[in-house]
Amino acid sequence: MSLITFSTTASEVRDFTDTASTFKSSVNALTADGGTNWEQALRLADNKAVRTDAATYIIFVSDGD
Repeated sequence: MSLITFSTTASEVRDFTDTASTFKSSVNALTADGGTNWEQALRLADNKAVRTDAATYIIFVSDGD
């Protein structure tokens, strides 16, 4: 799992981890602010290096603003 956030800009908050508690801590530390630059976030997610033998999923979550 990897976490990319977006507001006015997008950035990678957590590089790949397979530890759910580490990922959950990163999500729980998020706060909403700025704009909604989802396009940049999806580009970053699409460019993440993944194993060729593994399925890739992008889960998109927004506060709706």
